[in-house]
Amino acid sequence: MGDKAQQVIVWLRPTGDAPILKQQKFKISGAEKFSKIVDTLRKKANLDQVFVYLKESFCPSLDERVAVLYEAYGSNGQLVVNYANTPAWG
Repeated sequence: MGDKAQQVIVWLRPTGDAPILKQQKFKISGAEKFSKIVDTLRKKANLDQVFVYLKESFCPSLDERVAVLYEAYGSNGQLVVNYANTPAWG
């Protein structure tokens, strides 16, 4: 599969009163699961609980591969992930 070598740019965008990260964009392997993005976000934002959304509306399955999400919901060469410390959408 060609997905394994694909790198996806993830853009973490705060919603509501969520903390703004110093580094909002990073690259991740398309073969990784979405849960890795959530774990990275929790560590960077120092949050125990975080709510994440794609297309400002829904949270994908944590087991979904990043490449699949990028193909379906990515635009302008990146996958935008909104995050909040309280439920925002959906």
